[in-house]
This record gives sequence, structure tokens and C-alpha cells, in this order.
Amino acid sequence: MYVKHFEFRWRDLYANRHLGNSAYINFMSHTRMANFYEKGFSQEVLTALDFRVLTREAPALCYPPERPVLGFLLTR
Repeated sequence: MYVKHFEFRWRDLYANRHLGNSAYINFMSHTRMANFYEKGFSQEVLTALDFRVLTREAPALCYPPERPVLGFLLTR
């Protein structure tokens, strides 16, 4: 497992002190590229290999195991 430490800024957090989605995606992208760099895959090498990284939101991160439907109340 690859681990990277970050220092969060106030603008990365919502008012309820949760990390914002866009900040999370940015940190995830930065971590992925740092992992590539440490393994010798710089931007130049990735370009020469015609390697592209695609990112998409995983539905499992967005919804509980049973997907909510119209009229379904989510509680915690």
C-alpha cells in the first residue's frame, strides 16, 4: 500500500469539518502521480508509453450498499 501525508487547508474543508469532494479528488490525483514518480514513471515516461490515467467516481463511495430510491429516507 502506498501512503502519502497531506496537510489540509481550511479551504479544503466544509463548514462541518469534512473534506470536500473536489479536494479529495485532487489529493487522490496527487497521490497517484507521486506513487508513479517514486516508481520511475515521470510525465515524460508516461507520455512516451502513451499511458493515460482515467478517474471516475466509484458508486460504492457515493451510496450506501442498498441504493436509495425515491421516497427512501437516509439516516445515520
